[in-house]
Amino acid sequence: MEASLLRQCPLLLPQNRAKTVYEGFISVQGRDFHLRIELPEDLQMKNARLLCSWQLKTILNGYHQIVQQRMQHSPDLMSFLMELKMVLFIRARMSWGRRRQRERQERENSEQALRCQPGALCGARTQEPRDHDLSRNQELDA
Repeated sequence: MEASLLRQCPLLLPQNRAKTVYEGFISVQGRDFHLRIELPEDLQMKNARLLCSWQLKTILNGYHQIVQQRMQHSPDLMSFLMELKMVLFIRARMSWGRRRQRERQERENSEQALRCQPGALCGARTQEPRDHDLSRNQELDA
């Protein structure tokens, strides 16, 4: 298990000889998140304690019960870390996808604003000119 743990989470290292405390980083989609896992003497995940950075806590906001459930049902640390990475991957894609979509929309809006000239017929910055009733104007002029 030690070798596979090191392969999956190379930045998460044991902090004591009994290997009941691990601290370091978990990587998801190119981002590293700090965490600390404190295992009981029997190494059972259901009694473990997970401490994490505010960034990781923010991403997992609303997923506390899912993380707790995965801790309760994982037979060992390696299994839990794989489950946690899966939750983080899904959550990160959702939140980062919304941010990318918002950034793309802002970029498109600013590009369109650059193409618009003051007074020009552009629906993004000015109102479209209203249709005038030419027959009425002709009557007034007559």
